[in-house]
Amino acid sequence: MTRIAQPRSTGYPGYTLTGARDPKTAGAARQLVRKAMADWELSSNAETVALIMSELVTNAVRYAQGPKIRMTVNRPELGTLQVAVLDWSPRRVPQLCTPAEDALQGRGLLLIDAIACRWGYDFMGTGLQPWGKRVWAELEVAP
Repeated sequence: MTRIAQPRSTGYPGYTLTGARDPKTAGAARQLVRKAMADWELSSNAETVALIMSELVTNAVRYAQGPKIRMTVNRPELGTLQVAVLDWSPRRVPQLCTPAEDALQGRGLLLIDAIACRWGYDFMGTGLQPWGKRVWAELEVAP
């Protein structure tokens, strides 16, 4: 797995990790979040953000295609934190739904929707045939 920290216009580095589209990658993604949060002195929010990242990774592992996914942690604005997972399956977009009471899965986006300020997805590439998508969630954080 590769981890890269790059400076951003907000003055905070953005963190990127590329890993296998495998359930074990969720642990590495949580570590990436914890590292970024510690570097930004926001450790009190780290476990909540790590949970959201873990849910995004789980969805990519379960529903996307391709051997790899890319995870990012950024502060696009001073009071905003964004986590995202990029995959190579643009035709499989996340959909918020309510699972059956006895369902063992299907609550990840409900959890993200309840915790994050907003979430969504963006297609990657240009034209009518995107090559992938980025599913993201944003949270408010103290500047």
